[in-house]
Amino acid sequence: MPTREVRDWARILKKEWSARARSPRSRFYIASHPGWSEEESWTRQAAIDASFVLTGLDADALRTMAVLEIGCGNGRLIDQVASRVASYSGFDICAPYVAEARETHRALDQVRVHEGDGARVPDPLRDRRYDLIFAAAVFIHCPYPVIRSYLEDGLALLAPGGRFRFQV
Repeated sequence: MPTREVRDWARILKKEWSARARSPRSRFYIASHPGWSEEESWTRQAAIDASFVLTGLDADALRTMAVLEIGCGNGRLIDQVASRVASYSGFDICAPYVAEARETHRALDQVRVHEGDGARVPDPLRDRRYDLIFAAAVFIHCPYPVIRSYLEDGLALLAPGGRFRFQV
């Protein structure tokens, strides 16, 4: 169970990211690369970022993997990752981003996206062990207690021999 400190930070982060999602620059907060507001550039950068996350993983092995993304935002990397794996699960603390990710990817049977509380993996996503867990450009926005909580929670859900990839 997350500590009070983690829950307090999670409430702050949830409020801040919900405000960002309502901004006309919503996508900038997800991926602040040059061309963030242009669809072609957005898609190209998502492919680059997904490739970075999947670096060194065998394509045949990927097709059998259950993958969890911490901080999936509006689903920017879902197309690039879900098309290569057995199942994709993702969550984010920002309800508007989660709604967008669900709507955009509703036709993909192997994809599920949930809203998290900002402190731990949501209960519906705790139903399996994951071969790959990743957080791409998420922890750079989080205070240490939240990062630690996600790392501990993720490690508990990692399959034997699984990989946990993240940036700090």
